[in-house]
Amino acid sequence: MMAMVEMAVDAVGRTEDGNLVAVLRERAGDRSLGIGIGEHSAMMIQAHIAQVGFPRPHTYTLLLRVVDGLGGRVVRTTLDRTSGHPAEAYLELEGPIGVLELRCSPEDAVVVASQAEVSVLVSEGILSEDDETDEDEKDEEDLGDLDGESDEDQPT
Repeated sequence: MMAMVEMAVDAVGRTEDGNLVAVLRERAGDRSLGIGIGEHSAMMIQAHIAQVGFPRPHTYTLLLRVVDGLGGRVVRTTLDRTSGHPAEAYLELEGPIGVLELRCSPEDAVVVASQAEVSVLVSEGILSEDDETDEDEKDEEDLGDLDGESDEDQPT
């Protein structure tokens, strides 16, 4: 396994071509990484950062309430890449039955990390690929490679 870097969800932004990204910042450094996200995910991250509540729980809030109700918690999320493959993301949950690792989309991992206020562990491989790509030259294909399945494609 490649070395992992601890990052936190810091903000939501847009690329020059208008794509939404969740901005991850290195906790013990100054690197950052943009992960492509959809409108709903952007709203959930921004609302959490601004400490805005909703009258009813949205999907991510509901997920965290279910995990908590079952006596568990989200420990961290991870983004990793094996050579030549899209990013793989996981939620690590801990509870009465032990530790459970669930595969998910990178977008979902980032939003859950934001809502649960836990770290996102990102492989050096993803960060070094991002370092090689100038931020101003990223296009939709570059972001889509990390995006996985957009929540805009999901029924709400």
